[in-house]
This record gives sequence, C-alpha cells and structure tokens, in this order.
Amino acid sequence: MALLFLSYRVATAAPHVGRLYDRLAAQFGEAAIFYDRGCLHPGDLWRERLQREMCDAVAVLPIVDPKWASSFAERRGTEDMVLFELEMAVHFQKTVMPLCVGGAAIPGPEELPSTVRCILERQFCVIDGTSPATYAASVATLISTLESTDGLLAAVESHVVDLLVARNYAAAERLLLSQPDAARERASFLAYLALSRLGGRSFNALHPNEREHIEALVRRSRAAAPSWELTGFLLAIMEIDYYDLHGLVSADPVSASAVRTALLDAPSRSLLAGMRMSRRAVQKLHLDSPSGSMA
Repeated sequence: MALLFLSYRVATAAPHVGRLYDRLAAQFGEAAIFYDRGCLHPGDLWRERLQREMCDAVAVLPIVDPKWASSFAERRGTEDMVLFELEMAVHFQKTVMPLCVGGAAIPGPEELPSTVRCILERQFCVIDGTSPATYAASVATLISTLESTDGLLAAVESHVVDLLVARNYAAAERLLLSQPDAARERASFLAYLALSRLGGRSFNALHPNEREHIEALVRRSRAAAPSWELTGFLLAIMEIDYYDLHGLVSADPVSASAVRTALLDAPSRSLLAGMRMSRRAVQKLHLDSPSGSMA
C-alpha cells in the first residue's frame, strides 16, 4: 500500500519525477510511494492497479511540468492516463498537492478539463530547480508539509502493523526507520521497531546486546504511553521468558498480574501471535483466553 501517489506525464516530466522520487523515498521509504516506473509491471491490469493504489493513497502529487496543462487539449479524444488519475483523485476526495517543476506556471482554469478544475483550488508547491540549494529547500518544504498531512502517519502505522502481522520484519523496520525523527519517537513506532527487530524470536533466544536494545525501545514506548497494553504485555513476557527463566529480576519489572486482566485489541493480539513465547507466559498472561487464542 503506497501512501503517496505520483501522477505525471512520462514524455515531459520523467527526469523531474525520478529526482523527486529519490528524495521522497529516502524520507518515507520506497514502499510508501507509488511511482509507476517501479510499481507497474508487464501484464498488470493498469486501470485496476491505479484505482487500487489511488484508493489507498493519503496524498496525490500531480507533477506540473511546463507542458502539463497543454497536454490535456492535445490528448482530447484519446485515452489519457494522467486525466484518469486526476479524476480518480477527485472522485476519492484525496488530498491533492500539485507540484510545479521545471519553471512551470500554475495553469488557468480554461487549460484544464472541467472534471479536474477543482484541483486549482489547492495550494500549489513550486519545486525550484535553479540551483542545488533552492531545490533542496523546496523539497524540504514539501516533505515538511507531507509529514503534517492528516492521515499520513496513521497510514504508515497501519502499513507497519500489516507488515509485522505478515512477519515481514525487514520491510517493517525499513519503513519505520525511513520516518522523520519526531514520528520515530511515537510510542507505537518505538514498540513496532522493537517487534521488527525481535523478528518473531523469543526474548530468551536473543544475544544480550540485542535484548537490551529491544527492551530499551519497549521501555521508551511504555514511558511515552503508560496505559498502552501492548508494551505492558511485551515487558511481562520478557520478565517471564528471560528474567524469571534465568533467576533474574529486571530493574523495572512488569508482573503478569499487572497486565493479565487487560483486554488487547485484535491488532495487538495478532502482533503477539507472531512471537515465540513459552506456554507458561501464554497461560500467566491469559493470552489463550477465548477472546483471542494465542496457543
């Protein structure tokens, strides 16, 4: 599921898009961006694929190059993929951020088909490529805007959870590490990073340095959101399956009795189901209860 959808004319905007994609992918991760050059493959039903990606996207970025506006009149009466994408964005009521590149001007309403003229009501972002410094500053402004877009972090989090439930731990870690520093300090992101690095293993199977690093992530997550049940369960599992097993006690123990009466939601249970833990931990924490068996 891509979060950002790049819409552009291949014939006139490809160089601009390739450069911009590299910057956005470095910030948000490749998986977060739909870029047809890397995402569409021979044999794909492109209309269905575009519709699916557009439906999932949080924001659509039309790349407005100097010939973008005139291209609609030139393609009138023919199949126009860019117009198809923009009409879908309007239909799905997506956040649209038009980007002017290559010195392009904001088009007038008479230059656009009537079905997509509402895009002109959106604030355009100018990507100034006159020098490396102005380009970097323009892209930094765009990234800052995207990071504050409603739903972007929530969509990233949902995607990370899907990857963890599917046990694609490497992809989940890459996506988490590609997020801005502020996002990576969110309680949920810290916990999910710990789970991605745990990689479905038991706490007892970890090298001590790995365990300490993962435990530190979970404790930072719990400090940021003390009432979140998932981190309480993770620390209690560690207490049972590592510290108790070796006759040790952690500096800040979380007992089974402190968390076992809490009810985890379905996503949290699915995340714990991917871990290796002892039968003793499952029973002590009531994770094999009818509300969602972990056995």
